[in-house]
Amino acid sequence: MEVSQPFTLSVANVNEPATNISLSSSPVAENAAGAMIGAVTASGDPESDAQTFTVSDSRFEVLGGQLQLKTGQSLNFEAAATVNLTITSQDAGGARFAKDFTVTVTNVNEPPTNVALAPSSVAENAVAATIGTVTVSDPDGGSSHTLSLSDSRFEMVGNSLRLKAGQSLDRE
Repeated sequence: MEVSQPFTLSVANVNEPATNISLSSSPVAENAAGAMIGAVTASGDPESDAQTFTVSDSRFEVLGGQLQLKTGQSLNFEAAATVNLTITSQDAGGARFAKDFTVTVTNVNEPPTNVALAPSSVAENAVAATIGTVTVSDPDGGSSHTLSLSDSRFEMVGNSLRLKAGQSLDRE
């Protein structure tokens, strides 16, 4: 004898995380404090829960669905041309999904930070004397520079500052 009995089963919903995070990014220019990087979206959450995002690098945050540098934060191409970070999405039920991204930093031509002359003295009455070597400190490194002089008695020859032909200085 066979007995059959129908049963009704209840299936409990289990909160599941998103299955992907997308970043529509474009490169970010160095020194751009608080720059927007791109839109961040999470997808694949079967419950379609709202997502909040956190970023592994404390210089970044996600506000209004946009990955951006925090206020006052900027990146430096000379220090790092790319930044690796992880964005984590979390739904209302606490389910998390994390994905790695690389942000590309673009170089911006920065102005020189210093111009130096060494040595910076010359004997009086020395006609067409070389004063010293001019060096330029530039965060971008090997950039070429154009120097201008405010006194017409002097000229630049290569990296040397010198008095022009027929010119000398008199201490008195």
